[in-house]
Formats: sequence, C-alpha cells, structure tokens
Amino acid sequence: MVRVTLTRGRSADLPSSLFVLMARRAAAGPEIGHSALSVLRTGPYSRIDTKFGAVELLEVTLGGASQRTCIGFVTREATSRLDGWLCAPLAQPPEAQTVACMIDALSLVDLADPDTTAAFSAAPRNSEACAFAKPTAEAASRTGSIGRRARIKK
Repeated sequence: MVRVTLTRGRSADLPSSLFVLMARRAAAGPEIGHSALSVLRTGPYSRIDTKFGAVELLEVTLGGASQRTCIGFVTREATSRLDGWLCAPLAQPPEAQTVACMIDALSLVDLADPDTTAAFSAAPRNSEACAFAKPTAEAASRTGSIGRRARIKK
C-alpha cells in the first residue's frame, strides 16, 4: 500500500512533527474513499536523500481493518511538499532504500507549473541502487517470469 500527497508551495499548516502529519493523513481516510486509519505505534526516525532533497522517514504501524507496518515520509527542502507512506507485505516495514527508490521514480508533468515539473524530472540520486534504473539484457529476452525456451535444433 502506498499513499503520496503533493502539496504545492510552502504550506503554513505543515506540522513540525512527522508523527502528527502521519496521524492527520491516516485519520483523513474517508475523504479518499477508504476507512480511517490510526497510528498505533511509531519506530525509528531517519533521513534519506532523494531527487527532492532530504526526506524524513518514520516507521509507523497503521491500524484500521487490518494492521500494516509502514514507513511514513515527508520532504522538507522542496518548494512542493511530498508526504505519505509506503507499506510492505508481511508486517515488515520497507527498507529506507526502497522508499528512496519509490520517491525517485515518481513523475509529474504539469505544463502550468514548470518548477514542480522540473523537480519531478530531476535525475534520481539513488539510480545505482534502484532496480528501475538497472536495465538488463535478460529483461529484454523474458516475459514476466517465463524465460525463452531454447529451440530444438535437429
């Protein structure tokens, strides 16, 4: 499960705490067509670098119909703010590098807002560590997980 919110421009209502921001976003569930969530527990706080600058991370356990362990994130340096969370399966939080790769993979084209489009078009800072940035020769010869069978030559 992933949730990403883009807020354009500097917002005066930005909470000083990532925890408060995650609690507000989780409680706003009905507005986006989902049941409301709550932050049940928080874990370690960290930072990562992305094409949007430094991003704050916080491990959160979201509760609602089911429990999910996620990584909440927020950008603080960009002119537009990205925030949200990324959840991994099996009740394990995603790794920080996975969150960085997901954020770097985001794209947006808005001809009315060239500054935001330029920020999204920037080169990923983590391109060598992200799977989406590593094209391989094998990928071109395979369809999904089914490899090509060698032809029988007689």
